[in-house]
Amino acid sequence: MSKTTKGNNLIREILVSISFDGDISVQTLEERVKKSTLINETFKKTHDAFSTSIKFDPADSKSKTGRVGFVLQSKKDQRIILQLKTGMISYHMLDQYVPSNEFADLFQKYWSAIVGDENIIPKELTIRYVNFIPVEDEEKLSDVITLKVEHPYENVENEFYNAKFYKNDLPVNIVIAYEGNKENRGAFFDHSIKQKFNKEDKEKVSNLEQIISQLRPIKNDIFFKILTEKTKNKYFNGIS
Repeated sequence: MSKTTKGNNLIREILVSISFDGDISVQTLEERVKKSTLINETFKKTHDAFSTSIKFDPADSKSKTGRVGFVLQSKKDQRIILQLKTGMISYHMLDQYVPSNEFADLFQKYWSAIVGDENIIPKELTIRYVNFIPVEDEEKLSDVITLKVEHPYENVENEFYNAKFYKNDLPVNIVIAYEGNKENRGAFFDHSIKQKFNKEDKEKVSNLEQIISQLRPIKNDIFFKILTEKTKNKYFNGIS
């Protein structure tokens, strides 16, 4: 994605995550974080993560949840989050543009620090971008994005659209949510792309930077296709 100016930043979140099979307990995750100079210099622990599933025990009729991980937040400006769970590592960058080669390099280092030499088999890697594209008072949604959904209703304040498809044989998910109130008119454009793996891909997965680099142009193509020429000229000098 071409970089916008600081005042015209459209990004609300960049996320890269990897899910994996492997028996790394929460305690082991904590121990490896403590041993990583890079992670300790950058992050501080903010809170534990719990399972979203409620376990029902008929014997005593009490709901139970278990601790499945924890969240680390950057010490500097709190806009970087590293979430570690049993079976998943996710890296979140909030309200800022970060070049993909930069966060790919860091994510590779975090992955190596957490996984170490264990025989871990990744299942999938996801990169996700959430953008907010303002719609000025005199503009319509169709002025800023190319999506056109016809309906017979007037003065619609909110709209929602979701699509799943494959591009270059990779699963893609996009969500568009339009907020039409006058104080914060605009469209959220949430798009993600996944690279899935099997056991034969273990050697390939050792280089996450390369995988993210391969996903980036596909992701960019998806992003810029949703923007009108007017929007591209306003925020990216017409460059796709």
